[in-house]
Amino acid sequence: MNFCASELGDSPKPKPLCTVCGDQFSNEAMKPSKLLRHLNAKNPGLKDKASYLVANHIAKAKKPFTIGKELILPATKGIYHELLGEAAVEKIAHVPLSADTVTRHIEEIAEDIEAQLFESINASPWYALQVDESTDIDNRAILLAYVRYLYQEDVHEDLLCALSLPTNTTGVEMFKSLDGYISGRD
Repeated sequence: MNFCASELGDSPKPKPLCTVCGDQFSNEAMKPSKLLRHLNAKNPGLKDKASYLVANHIAKAKKPFTIGKELILPATKGIYHELLGEAAVEKIAHVPLSADTVTRHIEEIAEDIEAQLFESINASPWYALQVDESTDIDNRAILLAYVRYLYQEDVHEDLLCALSLPTNTTGVEMFKSLDGYISGRD
């Protein structure tokens, strides 16, 4: 299976099929250049999937974003060269792993996780907020908000947000900050 195509059906003349999106191809469209064009045009998210996977690992490991280009990409190239040959190294060389790209991917992943959390909360018949005011090392006030909600018949608890507060941390200011955050998501 190359360029996301496989055969459809058991007939003597099976039809080519994109395994990603399910589109059927003509026999003329089975040329590698046309399959690659289809993959990039109809399924653009797959092109950067490897970059997103690496960015996710970098974020989870809490490593500097430059590690992608400085360590991971050269190490991966070496492994691919030894195990799979030069053609695989050429493919892996096109994976974007600059610090800016990793930063952008991590921000997009965080936005997606936040959107999924709000979808789960909105689908819940109820939710409860727990807030805690704290200070950081520079003595700045921070409001932590946790949310407890029902999702797929289970109670879940997640960190909703961590918001900087103005110097006066009255109940009104905490409410305004949290209300502004939640209202901004609508």
